[in-house]
Amino acid sequence: MLVKKTSGTYLFVLVTIALLAGPASAFEQYSQNKDTTNCRECHGDFRAASYTGPNGMNWGVNLHDLHRSTMLSDDCNTCHTGSSRFPVLLASSNGGTGFAKIGCTGCHGRSQDSGSVGLRQHHYRNGVTVCEDCHGDANPANFAPVAENLPPQYYFTPDGAHPNKPTNPCNVPAGSENFAGPATALDNDGDNLYDGNDPDCATTPTPTATATQVTPTSTPTATATATGTLGPATASPTGTASATTTPTGSPTATGTSFACAGDCDEDKKVAINELIVGVNIALGSAGLNDCPSFDTSGNTKVDINELVKAVNNALNSCPKS
Repeated sequence: MLVKKTSGTYLFVLVTIALLAGPASAFEQYSQNKDTTNCRECHGDFRAASYTGPNGMNWGVNLHDLHRSTMLSDDCNTCHTGSSRFPVLLASSNGGTGFAKIGCTGCHGRSQDSGSVGLRQHHYRNGVTVCEDCHGDANPANFAPVAENLPPQYYFTPDGAHPNKPTNPCNVPAGSENFAGPATALDNDGDNLYDGNDPDCATTPTPTATATQVTPTSTPTATATATGTLGPATASPTGTASATTTPTGSPTATGTSFACAGDCDEDKKVAINELIVGVNIALGSAGLNDCPSFDTSGNTKVDINELVKAVNNALNSCPKS
């Protein structure tokens, strides 16, 4: 139940979310209530003991455990958001070890396409056009995805935390991208050509994605020589690099700063599902860890003004930083 003194503002936020959603029926999450809705309507029960795909093929494995244990070494935060593990959002997650907080799109999308364009076009070419309700790029006539041999963001190497994950979008060697089920792997660029049958996979070696790895680091130790005057940097002829620097001004305060309220997955925009997360945090039904960017004031909670900021960011885009 909404708090009485703020119910009008919460209602405003919820109505705005509804208006943003509009009549579109494209999907933010795998299913609505662990039932045969959204992706699950065609793709079935991800957690079934023996998964059956949309074409009726029985894979003989639990697809959830295949992802969690085999590919991701039990790093559940790679795909899940919050502590309840449901809903499973398609483009947002807590972010696993070294992974950006982009959920399913980490393996089923490419950064150069700003998401899962290839996946959407694969559906479109096979008669499933619901993605076009929200994404004009689902229609191949409107957008050309990058080539098949460009890897999704989570495919970077090396990755000691997930040594068995897929890394080659052309499925080389065979079986390195399709762990079970069909003999062919993913159609990353949505042209219905798979693996070696896609001309993109016959060209140059597949580039290795490295930019999206998020590696926790400790405070680096640096050695520098401070002088009282500003001068040009000089290089030492020995094997040890040195630098001349002039300490000026006050030390920079450290802390967490979020440029865009409500941008849970740090993709520079605020989606409807992220606004819902913010409302749930404000109501106490979700924790701040589910989306810390709502707390722009740093008071460890989500206030009404912060929800309004997030709504404005959803309507007008994130401020440029």
